Amino acid sequence: MDQNNKLLIINTVNAVFSESRVKDEDKPHLGTIRKLVAESTQKDRRDLANQLLDEVLPLDNAKAMYIFLFDIFEESHFIELLFRTIPEQISPALYYDLFWNLSRRSFIGKKLGGNSGEVLRDFHKRMSAQSNAFLDKMGMRKKKQTSGLRNIAIICPQILNMRHSPTREAFNLALHLDRYFGCNTYIFNTNAMTYGNVMELIEPLVFHDNKELKGAQSVGVDYMSFKQKDVRIISFDPEPMSTRKLANILDTLHQLNIDAVIAHGENLLIQEAVYGVWPSLFATTGTVVPLAHSDAYFVPGHLYNQGHEQIAKEYGHDNFMLESMLVTPEGKAEITPQKSDFLINSKHFVYLVVGTRLETELTEDFIQICQKLLDGCADCVIAFAGTPKLELGEYFSSQAIQAKRALNLGFQDNLAGICNMADVFLNPYRQGGGTSSQTAILNGLPIVTIDFGHISAVVPKELRQPDWESYLHFAKALKNQPSFYLEWQKKLDAHFIEHLDIKGQVTKIYQKLIEIASTRYQS
Repeated sequence: MDQNNKLLIINTVNAVFSESRVKDEDKPHLGTIRKLVAESTQKDRRDLANQLLDEVLPLDNAKAMYIFLFDIFEESHFIELLFRTIPEQISPALYYDLFWNLSRRSFIGKKLGGNSGEVLRDFHKRMSAQSNAFLDKMGMRKKKQTSGLRNIAIICPQILNMRHSPTREAFNLALHLDRYFGCNTYIFNTNAMTYGNVMELIEPLVFHDNKELKGAQSVGVDYMSFKQKDVRIISFDPEPMSTRKLANILDTLHQLNIDAVIAHGENLLIQEAVYGVWPSLFATTGTVVPLAHSDAYFVPGHLYNQGHEQIAKEYGHDNFMLESMLVTPEGKAEITPQKSDFLINSKHFVYLVVGTRLETELTEDFIQICQKLLDGCADCVIAFAGTPKLELGEYFSSQAIQAKRALNLGFQDNLAGICNMADVFLNPYRQGGGTSSQTAILNGLPIVTIDFGHISAVVPKELRQPDWESYLHFAKALKNQPSFYLEWQKKLDAHFIEHLDIKGQVTKIYQKLIEIASTRYQS
């Protein structure tokens, strides 16, 4: 990168972020910066990032500026500078905006670096102490004296539709608790992600909400073995978090005479407000040690390591149930599309890649594997599903795309049918993939995956590949050796039946809540 472009970038950052908000007319200039940095060498990016770190930059819009610089340089020192702009006393809305924007960047593989985890936990400790003190003063955190577990609340940061795996998990928990344990289960759709762009970010993280969910209602569900069953949902407005919203959620828990709470997903201040008031259990597919506390934690045991154990000990979390991830496939295919529906030759072998964030999950190593598969056989296709705006031209030749050998199927409502149409499921190197792989197995697809991320809880150890060379060899063998394909198809099916049992998982969760209620909430 020449000196003129370096000066252009520095001067543009100074000019754009020297006001309290980025003007619309300035956003194209930031796009130019992003493009120049993306096209520069790794050394030039590192040198320019260091130069900006040494610069005296304007602080009028510091939060947006440091997040923007982190996004384009992926230099963790910008996150350290971001934290210095956050005062000790902040609003719940700013705290939620900070947490969700940083946690999402971390989830898709951007390394926040340094002691960012400790800083976020310290923010959480101060925020929860402050909000709980207010709720205590209002008399809203009086300890529940339980005599039985009939009314159970599942608090969720977001409920969308049955294509959204966290939503399926919450619904599945509620359906099993009601059918097999005689509970009255309520799903609290808290809409407690982040709404409103409190940090004034250039590209804020936008969370969706289900417009059809308002207040208290019953929603009909037709899922797996549950046909035409109703699920009770209590929805709160999608708005920035506030102390009033916290109080409304706790007041609703009291009004419904709730006996125990399952925190599904990272519920931050809500989960912390519940802790010590109702018997509580944290259950999710990804996070191992959440920021907020519960009486017990049902977490994927394959992700729990010495680092998590140390964090748990340091921040006062205990009573971990090291299990598999919650089992919530989308179901078996009722309608299977034909390959010809997507202009794929009916005799071609289809490798399927599924994900809603593939634009950030298709690493260079994974794309090289895909390219080698295409180069090695003239009758195979790699189909991508779940990410509508995925530009495959950035990864594959125009010839491969025109020949329909690399194609984007977009977002598919019938993922089970797409899996049934395909031949093999390829998993990129990513944190996710656990629930889509469950759907793949249920519909007869062998899985090819590196031993990393949520999918490790679904696929047996001997099927996870130690490196990309083994990954490629396994993917080729599944295509070229029919007996090998059938062998692993049967092994995955048997593994699913034996180890991925949602009824057994919910039984353990319910029994743990009974144990907690009887030992910690009787006096």
